[in-house]
Amino acid sequence: MLLLGGCAPKPKPKAVDGTLDLTSWDFASDGPVALSGQWSFYPNRLLKPEELQAKDVPPPGTIKVPGIWNGAVVGDARLSGLGHGTYRLRLLLPPHEEQLALRFQTFGTAFTAYGNGRVISSVGVPGDSRSTSEPEWRPHVAVLAPQTSGELDLVLEASNYHHRKGGAFGAVSLGNASHQQSGRTKTIALEVLLAGAILVMGLYHLVLFAVRRDDRSPMYFGLMCLLLSTYTLLSGERYFAELVPMGWHGRVRLTNLTSFLAVPAFLAFIASLFPRELRGSLLVGIQGAVVALALAVLVTPSWIYSFLIPIFHVLTLAACSLVLIALVRAALFCRQGARTLLAGFFLMSIATTNDVLFDQGLVNTGQFVGLGVFLFIGFLTYVLARRFGAAFDTVETQRAELEQANVQQTREISERVKTQRALAASEARYRTMVDNVPDLIYTLDSDGRCSSINEFGQNLLGFSDALLVGRHFSELVHPDDVERVAAIFDRAIEEKRWSARTERFRLLDHRDNILWVSSNTTAVFDENGDFISFLGAIQNISEERELEERLIQVQRMEAIGT
Repeated sequence: MLLLGGCAPKPKPKAVDGTLDLTSWDFASDGPVALSGQWSFYPNRLLKPEELQAKDVPPPGTIKVPGIWNGAVVGDARLSGLGHGTYRLRLLLPPHEEQLALRFQTFGTAFTAYGNGRVISSVGVPGDSRSTSEPEWRPHVAVLAPQTSGELDLVLEASNYHHRKGGAFGAVSLGNASHQQSGRTKTIALEVLLAGAILVMGLYHLVLFAVRRDDRSPMYFGLMCLLLSTYTLLSGERYFAELVPMGWHGRVRLTNLTSFLAVPAFLAFIASLFPRELRGSLLVGIQGAVVALALAVLVTPSWIYSFLIPIFHVLTLAACSLVLIALVRAALFCRQGARTLLAGFFLMSIATTNDVLFDQGLVNTGQFVGLGVFLFIGFLTYVLARRFGAAFDTVETQRAELEQANVQQTREISERVKTQRALAASEARYRTMVDNVPDLIYTLDSDGRCSSINEFGQNLLGFSDALLVGRHFSELVHPDDVERVAAIFDRAIEEKRWSARTERFRLLDHRDNILWVSSNTTAVFDENGDFISFLGAIQNISEERELEERLIQVQRMEAIGT
């Protein structure tokens, strides 16, 4: 307890009734101090230091700094966001040798600062109306005139007629000039680093989408990163104003557009990763409402569209809640990368909520959405790397399987080619053998039409193969023998084997000459027992038949002679 108490940070002084006592503060060891607390405030008056010495100046009220003056009660008046007034703070300084400097954050929306009656800083032009004032946001460090001790009378003339928020809603601090300058430089460096890292990630994912358009998640993520990278430079120290010469109205419009459009891009990105968990009319409704607000930013002046920002904050919180529910559901269903994204989204949600509260003037922590998004991108990069790694492993596995399949298919094709060559050679040998057999070899289909005939048969009948194939057997058989030949075929079907019986009948050649033949016929069946075709072998016995007839005639003549 004692050790912890000894390590406790030094309590920072607070301004009370327009006075801040810093006599016990050491700027060298304690660093810069925030000028927070109760400042004196003169509402609806722009008073220079010398004018404050007049006797007719009414007594001031007090107002909290940092903080917006919207709704603040000063004296009997309740302030609105639009208006003007004068801040004053009496600083009791400790003895010091270093030169001091004030660091101003965002001030809404114009001010001129005086230190002991001398102008030390001016941002924009404060005025008592919209026409007489010029808005500007420019965080900066203002170096004070050298002084070793005493008091510092700090007076700020401020006005706001161009934005919904007015007043010193950004912190004002006092410290050594070197510390203040280095602190701002480090903050700018961090913001540029974050913006650059987010920009590189965005461009990388857009290139991924350009190469592989079937997956839209890199496109949505890339667009979101480009928007948030620009927003990071436009917020915080607003370094974008030093890089790009653009007026206040253009920068504020661009700031709101980038922050608004990042929400529907983010929703579309998460929905592309987990389409089953994030979908429906509520998703489309939030995206449409935010896009409508972005269109309003384009067509209305800043003092009007700035009042839409609270609506955008509500929609942003609704979108975060919707995404949180979707990620929880995805994690419960063990979707790839859901738990990692849930952790990263939790950190980014904290940063986003902080920025919303800071923008509303409820906290004075600063803006951290850039850091939150950067951390979320780190988690997302890990998830995408895991997905790409898994996809690469799948591709490698499929490639190996494809190579193995190609080898197997090549082997099968080689075997098939060998088989086909062997079949072709066997068929050629069979065809040669059949064509050289001195018998008519034929096949008939199930309708009794010739489907093939060997070369000997073609020569015997005097028909070419083209004229024989397709002819019905009855066209080649003598009319008196057609029924008997048909019976031969029927018997072949019944016996289901090669007929050992030799049948004799007559054929007609191309000149209708009668050829006596003897035939053996069988029926061919498939593996299911269904009839396919007839196969037969026919031998020309015309000469034998002629000899038989002569022999019979001789025998008859001998019988008559006897």
